[in-house]
Amino acid sequence: RKPVPGWAVAAAAFVTLLVAIGGLGLLINRSPEETTPVTEPPTTTVTTTAPTTTNPTTTTAPESTTLAPEPPPAPAVGQAPITWRRIPDTDETGFAESPIESITAGGPGFVAVGSQQGETAEGEWTTDAAVWVSTNGEVWERIYSASLGAWADDARGELGMQSMSDVVTSGDRIVAVGSEGYAAAVWTSDDGYMWERVVDDDLPPGTSDSYMNAVAVYEGGFIAVGSHRSDAGIWLSPDGIDWIRVVDDDLLGDSDGNVQLRGVTAYESGLVAVGDKGFANPEGGESFDLVIAVSADGRDWERIAVVEELSGDQGLVLPPEMAGRNVSGNAVLASDDGLFVTAEVGVGDGALFSSDDGRSWQAEPMPAGAGQGVLTMWDDNLVTVGRYEAQNPSAVWVATGDMTEWLVAPVEDRAALLTAVPLGNRLMLGGVLVYSEDNGQGFGGTIWIGTWDE
Repeated sequence: RKPVPGWAVAAAAFVTLLVAIGGLGLLINRSPEETTPVTEPPTTTVTTTAPTTTNPTTTTAPESTTLAPEPPPAPAVGQAPITWRRIPDTDETGFAESPIESITAGGPGFVAVGSQQGETAEGEWTTDAAVWVSTNGEVWERIYSASLGAWADDARGELGMQSMSDVVTSGDRIVAVGSEGYAAAVWTSDDGYMWERVVDDDLPPGTSDSYMNAVAVYEGGFIAVGSHRSDAGIWLSPDGIDWIRVVDDDLLGDSDGNVQLRGVTAYESGLVAVGDKGFANPEGGESFDLVIAVSADGRDWERIAVVEELSGDQGLVLPPEMAGRNVSGNAVLASDDGLFVTAEVGVGDGALFSSDDGRSWQAEPMPAGAGQGVLTMWDDNLVTVGRYEAQNPSAVWVATGDMTEWLVAPVEDRAALLTAVPLGNRLMLGGVLVYSEDNGQGFGGTIWIGTWDE
């Protein structure tokens, strides 16, 4: 199987959702009615990213899960006073056909990563890793380098099979992860402009069937997660250059299904990783169970069990409305208020789970369509992404106070939103546009700036 960039998975799910809720021609720029007043905008910044990537190939039927007896009440929904502006594409930005998967503060100000997509004369899908830099989030410059794939500094050659899925910064070291061909790949930079492809025995070239989906900073250095053949993939590095791959029995897949990790974060007691375990089903499709795993040091992991009712200090209770549906973990966030995980449920629905300690988890009430990916804190407000009912499949959701109230800010573009970075009273988004072409759907990257209107 060929690696599929995370933006492609998100865009495909987006198109599927559009068809499911009324076709690709529906209007997505309607505004929801304002039902909840807003008085104070967010003012400070904490950033995270959460990309999505390839669905695993699977072999056997899923394990059964047990469910909680009653769903939580639905929260109130109001209009968020956010005005969106899309950064225009120019020769300098080079957003065309280049989905943006992650943004981090670093280098000259900000660094964004993703991929440059293309098609060969034979009709094969190809990509190169792509990097952008900005001093202020408003003006962006595309960086071309041979280390990012087949591109040369002054001449654009044929594309290869490289893709960046996530990026983080620690000190002056910027680390981006993704894949090259069928192998996990890492790139490093000290300024955002000059990049080097890391060569390491645990990051082999060639057909190794390993992919890195997400990277985070923790007290031991850097941790990357993804997949390695049918197992969860976990790699550790003290500096972003020397890496070791971790093998843990609790995250093996093999004949029982394939484990894929899509997000990871550090918190005061260790690390939390999220993803899914996929299985082949008799109808020829795939089924997915949510995976949440915790570790004190990144080497020894414990998977959180799905239970009907919490009876000890560990477990995850799923609400009844998730019965018989696919549940795939997308993003995880550590904040002062605890730990949060978003998950995609079926097609077009999302879920939010919370924990105080990483071991005992519960589902939080969510508006319909929210919580499908991306997690960050905007001042004291939790931010995620999803859709707004049937009218707006692309929207940012902001939880206020005790999360009994949510505010929604639809983005007036057909798009899959893949990353969010707060900038004071502004919110920067990166993702992929979805637009119609004569022969089907087209895709291209872009960045939005949303301003919280007082």
